[in-house]
This record gives sequence, structure tokens and C-alpha cells, in this order.
Amino acid sequence: MSNTSSTPQSLAPSARRVTSASEARGLVAEALAALETLDQTLAIETSLMRGGRIGEALALTDLKQQRAGAYMRLLESVKANAIALARFSPDGVESLKSRHADFGRALHLNQTVIATVKSVSESLVRGLQTELSAGKALSVYGPGAAATTLAPKSEPIALSVRL
Repeated sequence: MSNTSSTPQSLAPSARRVTSASEARGLVAEALAALETLDQTLAIETSLMRGGRIGEALALTDLKQQRAGAYMRLLESVKANAIALARFSPDGVESLKSRHADFGRALHLNQTVIATVKSVSESLVRGLQTELSAGKALSVYGPGAAATTLAPKSEPIALSVRL
């Protein structure tokens, strides 16, 4: 039997129950605020990636994950209270749906930029590897074949595939 202890903070969003219009508006406002901070972080990351500042963009990973986690926890609370929210704050629900759809488009753009950066990086590394190894190819068979010895001129390339 495992002993899992949960802190009240980790249970707060999912255990939350909306029973009034003010609680509904509060939950929607929290979810919108969390989505806004996540969207801002994503926009900064996208901008940095587009500008070729990959290291700076990667430095945002932990912050982005924290903000995404906070938003997802609030979204779970929204889902758990869907009926109450629709009853007490239908305009808030529509606003959240609309903002979430906008965020989906921004997320798609971010993923496209990251995929492009990854593809370009891989192409550059492959090209560099081809250039470095081009002079090292032995021609042993066929016309003009010659025995050559290769002098070690460079070290192997080491890559980090964090993207």
C-alpha cells in the first residue's frame, strides 16, 4: 500500500466547487489570467526562436511548464464545474472558450516555429558533418583509386537534441 500525501495546495483546484455566481466569475477570471500568462510566455518563446536566440528560448522551458501546469489545473476545475459555470456565468464560459481557441492558434504557431528551428538546425549539422567528412573519404576502387592515410584533423561533433 503506497502512502501518498497530498498538500492542500495540490488539491485546491480539483476539489474546488462553484456554488455561486461570484465563485463562477472568480474561477473564470483565474483561468483567463493563467491563460494570459501562459500565452505571454509562449509569445516570448516564439519570438526568441524566430530571432535565432535558441538558448534564451530554451531557458523559458521551466517557466512555460509551470504556467501550463497552473492553467491545466484550473481548466480541470472549470471542467468539473461546467454545469455551475454555465448556469452562473455563461458569458464567462464563452469568453474562456474564445480565449482558449485564440491560444490554440498561438500554440500551433509556436509548434510550427519550433519544428522549423529544429529542422534547420538538423540540416546545418548534417551539412557541417558532410563538409568535415568530405575530405576523409577513401577512394579505394575504380579509376584514380589511391591509397591514402587520413590524418586526424578534427574531433567528432557532439550534439544536444534537447529540442
